[in-house]
Amino acid sequence: MTEGPQQQQQQQQQEAAVALVSAGTYDGALLGVEVCKMELDGEEGYELKQVFGFASHLGAVKVCCAGKGGLLATGGTDEAIRLYDTLKRQAKGSLDVHENSVTALAATPSGHCILSGAGDGKISLTRLSDCRVLKSFRAHSKGGVETIAVHPSGRLALSAGAGELRMWDLTRGTCAAVSKFTEPIRDVKWVTLGDGKEGYAIMMNRKVQVLSVSDQPGGEGSLPKPYESDALLSSMCFVDGCLVVGKADGSLAVLRIAANGDLMVESEVAPHRPMTMRLTSPTAVGLKP
Repeated sequence: MTEGPQQQQQQQQQEAAVALVSAGTYDGALLGVEVCKMELDGEEGYELKQVFGFASHLGAVKVCCAGKGGLLATGGTDEAIRLYDTLKRQAKGSLDVHENSVTALAATPSGHCILSGAGDGKISLTRLSDCRVLKSFRAHSKGGVETIAVHPSGRLALSAGAGELRMWDLTRGTCAAVSKFTEPIRDVKWVTLGDGKEGYAIMMNRKVQVLSVSDQPGGEGSLPKPYESDALLSSMCFVDGCLVVGKADGSLAVLRIAANGDLMVESEVAPHRPMTMRLTSPTAVGLKP
């Protein structure tokens, strides 16, 4: 059976799609935008096309996270976590495990669980197959949970809130380490240093610092060289051995991580107008190989 022109066109559009970007809004909406390759006048470019939209939350969408198998989770000021299947473009259900605004989300590498943090400082580990809360603990007493990062092994996690960074053993549900900082931590990511060793990057208002597990934040003289920005930092992601940092003035900085953790500017990009950006890795937004 031969395909009709319309079917062929849909197949070509699907093959041209290279990423799916999801965004939440202040009025509770969730939008999915497909990034497609296109050619115009012999030059390759990209086109953005909205492919789904949901009335996700009764309040503002505070956070989104992507997981294995097309999983997408959102958290909002209505204290709910909504789950979606981005491959089928449909809602899967919701989790009601918090009594405060959901401020941080991270899926485990297996896609079986969601780690969520709230404005009251509570963190919960929930299994998605039966919506059962496996672990629940008060992570940050002063202020809420700002961000969560799950280790690629799925056994450890980092959480930040009110100038405090905690490392969690997810197999036991216990805190393995606590580090204090003089500035509030806005984001944290697990990274690989130039020599292949593991570490983590913390983003503050105007500074990014890479640390190994053995580094002590109090010993300023022995710490790797940070990246310092004139503009406020809004988000970051780790991809292909580099940190990509988004700024509130609309610019981007690509940072190379040296073997000792020093950060070096590899390139900078300045968009046309100021904006607040939320960056995530290509795999998290559905980038196809």
